[in-house]
Amino acid sequence: MTNAGMRSSVLGAIAACLLLVATVVPVQAVTTITVAYRAAEGPWLQWLQTEFNRRQADVRVEILPGLGGWGTVEVLATWWVGGVFPDVFFGTGGDVQNYILKGWTADLSGLIERDSRELDIRDFFPGSIDVWKFDGKTHGLPIGISGQTILYNRNLLAEAGLPEPPNDWATRNWSWNDMITYGQKMTRRDSAGLVTRFGATLRGRHNDLGWVFGGEQFTPESYTAAGTWGSALFSPENIRAYEAALDAMYATRVVPDPSGGAQWATGSAGSLLDGRLAMSWTGWWGLTPLVQAPHRSYLFGLAPPPKAPEVPNRKATLYNDPWFMSSKTRHPDAAWAFIKFAVSPEALGKYSEFTGMPPARRSSFVKSYELSFNKQLDLPPAVLLGSFMDSVNHGEYLHKAVHTGVEPFLNPLLDRILRREVAAQTGLEEAHRQLTRFLAEQQALSD
Repeated sequence: MTNAGMRSSVLGAIAACLLLVATVVPVQAVTTITVAYRAAEGPWLQWLQTEFNRRQADVRVEILPGLGGWGTVEVLATWWVGGVFPDVFFGTGGDVQNYILKGWTADLSGLIERDSRELDIRDFFPGSIDVWKFDGKTHGLPIGISGQTILYNRNLLAEAGLPEPPNDWATRNWSWNDMITYGQKMTRRDSAGLVTRFGATLRGRHNDLGWVFGGEQFTPESYTAAGTWGSALFSPENIRAYEAALDAMYATRVVPDPSGGAQWATGSAGSLLDGRLAMSWTGWWGLTPLVQAPHRSYLFGLAPPPKAPEVPNRKATLYNDPWFMSSKTRHPDAAWAFIKFAVSPEALGKYSEFTGMPPARRSSFVKSYELSFNKQLDLPPAVLLGSFMDSVNHGEYLHKAVHTGVEPFLNPLLDRILRREVAAQTGLEEAHRQLTRFLAEQQALSD
């Protein structure tokens, strides 16, 4: 080969190498974040994981089960101490505000303000974001919210000659006595006195029972920034509430008592679906089994929780399940990108489809939840949305500092009253003393 030929070959080889180098695409670094959730949202989380990973080239989500129930705080505490805390986690497990007080959650205020247009903050239901604001800092964004409702069997009311109760929470016509009267007319027993159908159920939360008659568990000062946490349990209103509940369980016997299946003719509790329960005081999750049932023999309606005539406004528990970002995450940008996607109208519409729960956004409620439930339950959209909005506007969020750890401590004391182990007045007086001591201890720990 001539010198010219060799030179040409070398130059050609160099050019080929340069061309090869120029066309190599640099490998993009991929950030992996962990997202912890509870089993009830599992299918939705799998959808979120798949869609987010598909749309994000530089972030990968790994989902981590294990949350749910009162044990969640212990699970999270173990992860925190062990240095394996998730980047993003689902706010569940009762005392969710505890996670903020323990310092596990990041302040999202700046991110929310920066991306408020993208988030479309006004689309979230009123108050659903503000409830996660502590000391002026917003720590969470809501996924779903649920108020209270009375679900009733329209067929059974018609058979008993009863008009359907109003669905307007502002009405003065649906009182505690009205609900008990309806329950009496629809309760059925066999010859042995065992129940074949209960007229109603009472809400499981003790604070809801007290609110019917104007009672409170905590003093007004308990909800102020500088206030002293205190008990308001021992009041005439709460005594009246528990005496009314005892009367409904053991005198008129229109609602189940705490003895469980033993009071039923079949040995197991009935339901709205099987016609052995006429009215159920429940959260909005109570609609889910009605919609998901393959066959329904009845039509159902919605009414507000009852109240005593002298109580000016209805009030009932309002739940809120949020996303939190870990205060220790090493990937805040990736974690925030996931949270934004997971609370988008599209994602919360899928949340409603997968779980049957009301989403925290109005647009997702109208396009997904309302559409599905209207079709399945034969309820007009205006009734469904109006009843839900009433439950939100009249609802009381329990995610406040004063409530930290209260339920697992207080409920056993109040359950003794409903089991008739102690009289209402005596039991409330003792629970008041115990709660006063407990709140002082909890406030001292949180300061």
